Parts: sequence; C-alpha cells; structure tokens
Amino acid sequence: MGLRPRQKLKTHHESALRRVTPEGGKRNILILNNNQHHIPHYMKALLLAAAFLSSLCWAGTNPYNIIPEPVKVTTASGTTKNLKILNEQKVSGLGNEGYSMKLTPGGVELRYTTPNGKAMAMATLFQLQDQLADSPEGLPCGSIQDAPDFGWRGMMVDVGRYHYPMKELYNFVDAMHYYKYNVLHLHLTEDQGWRLPVPGYDKLRTIGSVRPSAPEGQNNSLLANEGMYSKKELQDLVAYCKARGIQVLPEVEMPGHNMALAASYPEFCCNTKRAQLWTHGGVSSKLICPQKAGTKKFLKDTYDTLQQIFSFGYVHIGGDECPMGDWKKCADCQAARAKKGQGDDVEAQMSDFTKSLGAMLAKNKKKPILWYDINKSYYHKGETVMSWLPGEFPRCIDKTKEQGIDLIVTPQYKYYLARTQMKFPADDVRARPGGGPILLKDCYNFDPRNGRDKNDVKHIKGINLCMWAEWIPSGELLMYMTYPRAMAVSESAWGSHKERPSLEDFEKKMETHKKRFQKRFGYTLERTVENKPYRESSITQEEIDRINANYKKGQQDAGK
Repeated sequence: MGLRPRQKLKTHHESALRRVTPEGGKRNILILNNNQHHIPHYMKALLLAAAFLSSLCWAGTNPYNIIPEPVKVTTASGTTKNLKILNEQKVSGLGNEGYSMKLTPGGVELRYTTPNGKAMAMATLFQLQDQLADSPEGLPCGSIQDAPDFGWRGMMVDVGRYHYPMKELYNFVDAMHYYKYNVLHLHLTEDQGWRLPVPGYDKLRTIGSVRPSAPEGQNNSLLANEGMYSKKELQDLVAYCKARGIQVLPEVEMPGHNMALAASYPEFCCNTKRAQLWTHGGVSSKLICPQKAGTKKFLKDTYDTLQQIFSFGYVHIGGDECPMGDWKKCADCQAARAKKGQGDDVEAQMSDFTKSLGAMLAKNKKKPILWYDINKSYYHKGETVMSWLPGEFPRCIDKTKEQGIDLIVTPQYKYYLARTQMKFPADDVRARPGGGPILLKDCYNFDPRNGRDKNDVKHIKGINLCMWAEWIPSGELLMYMTYPRAMAVSESAWGSHKERPSLEDFEKKMETHKKRFQKRFGYTLERTVENKPYRESSITQEEIDRINANYKKGQQDAGK
C-alpha cells in the first residue's frame, strides 16, 4: 500500500481540526472534530496533549493561573506533577522581592536574592500547587521570572475599632502572602478602642479596650467589643509575617482620634474632663496635650513599646482629622505658641508636634508616616504620607513631589474596601456604609501613577488598601469585603498597570481561584447581595452581656 502522500497527510489532519476562540479570549485553541477516528493513534496522542495544554491556559498569555500575573513566563516541552523544591540558591541581581522559578518533570528550582524574594516565590508555588491539585495530568514545564513594580503593597486592618482574634489575623496574613501583599498596617488605636499594651498604663486595657453596647436609637453605632493584644501576641504576629515577606506597620493615632485614651487617662488631654469611649463613628474633637509632662512621658513609653514589638522601619503616627479647637483654647498650648511667636497658628504647632514625634522615632532608626491632607502645611521633607481624601488624587502626586515627601496611594473611592462591592437595595442594612459601591472593575482599572512614567514619579512608594471596621466586626466580613477586590488591585501593585491582563482575562483567571480560595482560606469568593453576612450575626447575646459587665467594672475603677 505504501504511505499516503505527505501533502495529503497534512491536509487530512488539518481537516480533522477546527479552530475556535474562547468567548472574549485572544488565543485560538485546536480541538478535534467528530471524524477523529480517522486520525492515526500517534497523532491522536499529540493532539490530545496539545488540547490538554491549551485547557490549562486561561484566555491570556500563559498556562499558570497566577494572581498577580508574573512578569515573564516561558513554557517548555513536557509536564510536571511534582512541585517539590529540588534546589534553591541565593543569587545576586534579582532585587528585594524578585525571584526566578523553573518547573521541571522532577520538581522546582528556585533562585532569589533575599528572604523576601523566596517568600514571594513561595506564594507563587502555593498557587501552582493549588492549580496542580485541579490538574491531575500535571502542569506544563517552564520558567517564571518575576519582581514587583511597587515596593509597598499594603493592607490596613482596623483593629482599633474591632479587636480581631489572632487566628483571624493569621488567616488574613496568609491570604495577603498568597497574593503578594507585603505590608500589614495595624490601626491599633481609635476613638472606639485601644489595642496596644503599654506597660504601666493598665487603664488602657480595663477602660480603653472595652466598648459597651451603644445606646438604643444611636446613629452610626458600632457593636460591643473588647480586647487588647499582648506584647507576645504582637511579637509572634510580626515573626509570622516576616517569614512570609510581610512587614507590620503599627499605627498609633496622634493627636486626635483618641477618645479611648481620653476615657482612660483624661489628664493627657487639653480638656481633662473624663471622656467616654465612643460607641459610634465620626470625628472627635478631643486632642491630647503635647505640652504636659505626663503626656510626653506617655508618648515616650508608647514609642518604646512599639520599638520592642515592631521591627519595621516605619511607624504611622496618624495626624489627620484633628479639629484644633482644644489647642486654641488650652492655656499650655497657648503658652507654647507664644514662646515661639506663633500666635494662633495651630498648624505651626501641629508641625512642631509631628516633627517631635519624627525625632523620637529617629532615635530608634524609624521614620513616620502620616495621613495626608493636601490643604495642610505641617508635613516635612523626607516624610511619607498616605493620600486618601476625595478629590486629592491625582493632584497629590505633584504636590508631594514638590514637598519632597514620599507618597503611598490610598484613594478613598478606589481602595477603601469597607465600602460595598455591589449595589444593594436602599432598605438593606448590609448596604452600609452609605455612598456608592467600589466595584471590582473600579479597583482593577485604577492606575496608582495616573498614567505617569515610573521614572517621573519615583516618590510613589506604592499602594495601601484600607478596611475601616465600623461595619466589619468579624474575620468573616473582613475577608468578604477585602476579596476578590484585593486580587484585582494586586495586578497593578505587583505588575505593570499598562501590561496587566484585560479585565475580562483577569475575571476568567479569578474564576479558577474561587474553589482554591475557599479550600485554602475557608471563605467563598462568590459575591451576591444575598450572601453578604449580616454584621449583627457576628456576636452573641452572651458575649454582649460579658462585655457590658466588664465595661461597668472598668468604669467603677476609673477614678482610682
């Protein structure tokens, strides 16, 4: 019989294939037609292997379903079912968080320059392991070269308003690591609670960390809550984060947002009348008095405590939303201004205060971070700020550059993930807080550099997501509100905004993560109006009664 003519064989097998493009996809996939029984067995095997490799790919550019998208992926022949690390090596030139990874039939080879680089490589490896669990045929062999665009990829957790148990924070950190975030910002103090243990100031625990039930009918109320972290708990959390390439940024708000402190130690304030820890949201007017000896000692003791717990080179000192009425009326503050010839210029006094905090931090080789208000004048060259106010972005990019201060982009209507992620019926209590939702596409399409060239805005350190907790009283709600939007932000925080996948491609990739996310972290990524947890279901009546009893006991001891 002899062989068929070469051209005829080629034509025959081309006719056995049809070419389709996945809906919204960019890549053609070859699949078999119904007459595949005419294809020789050796060709069937090749075509089925090709179809399998295609099935591993999301409708994008590589077969690895990694979020955020690696900088460079190269596939090779063969597949691997083994993702154990064969060897790892420290090499120069890959940067603080860069790494390279080679997937071979026998396992994985890693290269990195720093422990942070290894931590980011492990995040990728965890995602590949989860993908392999869904792909019994194995994953394509290949290599990954990766490094972040921004060095700061932060998430703020508002433990001041709600004391989250440590096990929930650890789970949150694991998810951060999985998606390559590298700064856990702990908002430790607020009007509604104080969570930092400062030795010698026990009323912060018995009074400042215990919030009772709100009065009936009060607007914008928070649920009852109590708790203070121990020094060891925080130290252990810092160590856990460090092993995953994550720094912990502590925040102690000064001079405002301090009703919890004022309830515990009113003598540290300009107005020494004892305050009540707030059970509602808003902006308080009570300020600490930086002129008093007792306040100065307390600040030193607080910063010494931070130094003993947190190894990161930055401390967030707050500095926002502090109405200056108390400082204007305070005799001690007036005398301090008069001595410097400042008259009624309380912003100059605020500048002196934040500068003094910076000097205190500098003794421990740390730098301050402040919340930014583009209309204020009390920032200093060399500081770092987080811009959050509506309308500031993108004006804050040029303004901070002029001032010689570094910028972390934190826009309220893009990165404040306490806002809902879908539209709710107006009468649904789960629609709170009010205002428009921040959709997944809003997060994904936002460019932290506003289209500017990277070299033109080198002072932009990165981004910070904020989960303000007035309406997020549990780990379940914290994860629900953070994800999947944090996954969308990671694509522009780790990789280039211009070169990120299309939104449609990202959403397809995200679909592959839903099952894996639930299995690994215990929470669903499905987001509907119906499945958002109710805030009030996060606490039992028994817990409320215990907290209220502890609050009453603390108040009885307040004057002692």
